[in-house]
Amino acid sequence: MTALLLLFVFAGFARTFFLRAFFDVPEMPGYLYVHGFLLTAWFALLFTQTCLIAKNRVSVHQRLGMFGVVLALGVVAISVWVLVRRDFPTIEEEPNRAFGNLVTLIGFSLCVLSGVLLRRRPAAHKRLMLLASVSILAPALDRMVRPQPINEFLDPFLPDALGPPEIGFAVMATLSMILSVVIHDLLSRKRLHWATIWGVLCFLVLAPATSAALTNSGAWSAFVRWAG
Repeated sequence: MTALLLLFVFAGFARTFFLRAFFDVPEMPGYLYVHGFLLTAWFALLFTQTCLIAKNRVSVHQRLGMFGVVLALGVVAISVWVLVRRDFPTIEEEPNRAFGNLVTLIGFSLCVLSGVLLRRRPAAHKRLMLLASVSILAPALDRMVRPQPINEFLDPFLPDALGPPEIGFAVMATLSMILSVVIHDLLSRKRLHWATIWGVLCFLVLAPATSAALTNSGAWSAFVRWAG
């Protein structure tokens, strides 16, 4: 599954980041290159860590884990900065625009923090790190289906309530990957692992509630005006 996530990241950002030299795309500010590099590094590290455990290279996995903590902090910091730069010009007209992005960042942060604290409990640790990574995959999934032929093909199969096809696909694909962790637990353990329950609650309950509080209270708007 970690290989699949890495593949989704490449597919989603191939045109605008990885292979942008081959396409006619607008110039990007420097901070978006940093954003792309750190996000890619996170998913590459997740895949590497999985391979190390599969080969029983636990000590190397643990040493790389310290780098992973720093990388996770970098992912959150640069993602917040990207949102600030995006929202600053229109924060008065669209104060709640960042809601969905804040949900993913808060869900990621909660799951990573829990996974780090539970790093000596492998069954919990791996579930939380996987769910953390799934939670920030939506931008890549969104961009995968933006090309018009794919967009038009998927449109009839996605609920209208979710909005445009690219958003609907990102939501449905994210929920499907979370569901796959749930199904894995039920098939392998006959019950849900408590870490799976906690991770799902972080992403589907705690993160949306916190994001709503930040946007509806005006705290996010105030922060954007201050930081911007």
